[in-house]
Amino acid sequence: MIHHTGIVEVICGSMFSGKTDELIRRLRRATIARQKVQVFKPAIDNRYAVEKVKSHAGSEYDAVPVSKVRDILNHLKPDTTVVAIDEAQFFDAEIVNLIGELADRDESLQVTEAHVKQAQAKIETDSMIECIATLPTQSKLILFSMLTLEQLGQNIFTSGEVSRIYQDIAPSVELDVLTHRRITDLISELNMLGVINTRVVSRGRYGRTKEMWFDSNTGKIREVVLKDPRLNGLKDLDVSQMEAKWLKTWFR
Repeated sequence: MIHHTGIVEVICGSMFSGKTDELIRRLRRATIARQKVQVFKPAIDNRYAVEKVKSHAGSEYDAVPVSKVRDILNHLKPDTTVVAIDEAQFFDAEIVNLIGELADRDESLQVTEAHVKQAQAKIETDSMIECIATLPTQSKLILFSMLTLEQLGQNIFTSGEVSRIYQDIAPSVELDVLTHRRITDLISELNMLGVINTRVVSRGRYGRTKEMWFDSNTGKIREVVLKDPRLNGLKDLDVSQMEAKWLKTWFR
């Protein structure tokens, strides 16, 4: 069933005023009307039952306990027509606003599974960008070195290649040049934060090495890295002027 319009209903009142009973009454009416219903509740509310919404009067309805608003997206089904949230004051309303905005942007008549996934991806990207903004300048320069390699067509790169780019650029922005071991440590931190992906591969008699790559929007990563006052001058770096011989020895 496609709904061309949607509404938000808020049930409010003081304690013991029958809010949950009213919510359950409306959910049962929706179920009788063959609507697809999903109910969510904060995981911290386990006063009566973990996976049920239950009123003081004893009425109850099955519910999915979630810890964060983002978890609602993971459980939301594409054919759901009625979404109920009990004790909504415990949740962050950002996700609701975001999904509505995405649905309106392309003039959709309903919020679809695609909108939910798009919203979730945007939130995860935004969280990662916020994380990058708080990194030390040295970590940002290592990221910039990776971005430079990608700009040169190297989608997968090794820690050695990143280290060489970094060691060449660091003096130009008046940063102390870190050792290769310290660079490797910072790369591992970037991996733990989810900014990059890494894997260890065997090179036979040459031993094992770590490869890395980006999964996310590198344009946004570059933008936030260059907002660092000490790295701002790198935006004018002309990668095309780098000597081909200087790069060729690094690429597999």
